[in-house]
Amino acid sequence: MDTETSGLAGGTGTFIFLVGLGYWKNGQYFLNQIFLREPDEEPAFLTALEEFLTPFKILVTYNGKSFDAPLLNNRYILNGFRSPVRNLHHIDLLSLTRRIWRNRLDDRSLGNLEHEILNLGRAEEEIPGWMVPQIYFEYLQTQNATPLRGVFYHNEIDILSLSALFLHLANLLRNPLGSPNPQSLDLIAIARLYEELGDYTAAVQLYEASLEIGLPTHFFIQTLYRFADLHRRTGKIEAALALWMKASEFNEVDACIEIAKFYEHQIKAYKQAIEWTDLALTYLDQSPLPRYLKNQRRLELEHRQQRLHQKHNRSTNQSKP
Repeated sequence: MDTETSGLAGGTGTFIFLVGLGYWKNGQYFLNQIFLREPDEEPAFLTALEEFLTPFKILVTYNGKSFDAPLLNNRYILNGFRSPVRNLHHIDLLSLTRRIWRNRLDDRSLGNLEHEILNLGRAEEEIPGWMVPQIYFEYLQTQNATPLRGVFYHNEIDILSLSALFLHLANLLRNPLGSPNPQSLDLIAIARLYEELGDYTAAVQLYEASLEIGLPTHFFIQTLYRFADLHRRTGKIEAALALWMKASEFNEVDACIEIAKFYEHQIKAYKQAIEWTDLALTYLDQSPLPRYLKNQRRLELEHRQQRLHQKHNRSTNQSKP
């Protein structure tokens, strides 16, 4: 579903004059548009929409949870009706696209996703969204519906794009590695999603694939840490250690600290733990952190260093005959 409104600000003064609805039935795709000819006909307009929505259980929108659904609910309340939208499970694809493509797309508007992800274009009759309210108000004044053709086209393409995006996301989440050219930045975002859902097997597969394909340095290091943390939480500490070792090649202070912790707590190898703590201090001096953060971390590392020397000395003395 997508709506066209009398303004973008929302509130009680904003009303909906066009609702586009796309759906699948018996293997075919259908697109309906419900149009408000006059503001006085809003009760009939809302009733028609309610009747249309009755058979459905799930609503799919783009930014609909923040805009379309609240606005529709308000219009039903103002007209003394109960909103049918409240009865529907609501999938807002905006939140999902932000998570999946946040690493490589700064602009995650539906129009940009059409171009960057779906490879779709629009015809010359397309009009920008900001012009829609103006065209509708001109229609109310002149009763000339011809300019509305662009508004209907705009709404129609939004619905078709939303449907295509829904299918694309469903296929992508079902089989992230199934595309001919999987994007590593997308894979780490999907891996994180699966990790949060508790599907660690899928998350591990995607983290491994993204590292193998290759990532920009910042994301590569970030993924090493996240993958290592996943291994640690699932009890695969040696697999985590290998990833921290790889991260340490990038002068990563935190990786050195994790390795020092491993040698200290897992195998009681205090000498190696001291060496990795020393290396963390060296990397800290080279890091671009602000001075106050450097000083804070240096104190923590020096305290760790002191404790490790004490443990190492006790261990050495206990081993003497």
